[in-house]
Amino acid sequence: MLVNVELIFDIANVVFLIGTSLLIHAIYKNRNVLRGFQPIGSLLTLIAMSFIQFNYWQMGMLKSFIFSLPTIAFWILASVYSIRNHFKKK
Repeated sequence: MLVNVELIFDIANVVFLIGTSLLIHAIYKNRNVLRGFQPIGSLLTLIAMSFIQFNYWQMGMLKSFIFSLPTIAFWILASVYSIRNHFKKK
């Protein structure tokens, strides 16, 4: 049963990787895309992804851990950028 769960997580993280790649491509073309990101939403997504990463590590799901690294890196950058822009406006 665990093999099926790992496979499902691996597939989900490949989909996350593709989605993150598309987001990074859109941001590369137009940095103003990040201005629409909410600081709280970005930060909460980063926190959730951090818990998921920790779970992958503890369960020994190395492929899922590796596939989701670009996604968590993106949310780190999006969170920092949106929080920085939030405080710049004030």
